[in-house]
Amino acid sequence: MGEILAGNKIDLVKMTNPDGIVVAGTGTAYTKSAPLPTQASFSILLRATSSGAIALDIEIEQSNERPTTEGAEDIINYAVPIDSDGASVGEIVSMDGATMYVINFAPVASGFFRLKATGTGSNAADTTLVVAQIYYVG
Repeated sequence: MGEILAGNKIDLVKMTNPDGIVVAGTGTAYTKSAPLPTQASFSILLRATSSGAIALDIEIEQSNERPTTEGAEDIINYAVPIDSDGASVGEIVSMDGATMYVINFAPVASGFFRLKATGTGSNAADTTLVVAQIYYVG
């Protein structure tokens, strides 16, 4: 019998590319979009690997529809959410190593979400996001 989880899991890496999502140098990569569960509490697990430095900014993007093209920038339909004061509530973490990150976050109400990973500074060309799992209870 498998492990019993306390909630539900959305594995964004497996949905996008089971081998991982490469974020080369200062490039940007997007996971596939997924429906955003309602009335839930959320956490996200993140981990990257690389033969060199890892320097990634991870943000959640949200919309009320699927992107025009999965895995591509979509500034017409997708945005990093902000609060009523204009402050970003979509910045999740700046990753600087191969450590597993477990982060609590509260997305704004919308129909769909995805992750945006942007390489910064000395991020290596082979940096790969290997874990990006949303857990939710509710």
